[in-house]
Amino acid sequence: MILLFLKDELLKSTYKHRIVITHHVPTRSHYPQQYINSHINSAFASELHGLIESTNANYWMYGHHYCNVLPFKIGNTTMVTNQLGYVMRGEQHLFKHGAVRVI
Repeated sequence: MILLFLKDELLKSTYKHRIVITHHVPTRSHYPQQYINSHINSAFASELHGLIESTNANYWMYGHHYCNVLPFKIGNTTMVTNQLGYVMRGEQHLFKHGAVRVI
């Protein structure tokens, strides 16, 4: 139901910039290598590649797997994350303090 709402709203949007922000990871593309075979991935990520590509959002910002990956594209959508991660596990090294995304 939520995915239908999101898709409908993005498809009917006439705004120049369409930005989606989610807590969960919306795709396993560019997934952190250390978690690729984890048996609990479904608690962190869904595979919404088709939805992302079809809605044509400009940006999709996400979190929840505690690691950073470089921005990448799915269709016309730039996928962006900036996660602190668990400092006690040393996951904070790619976190960008003061990061700002100019639209």
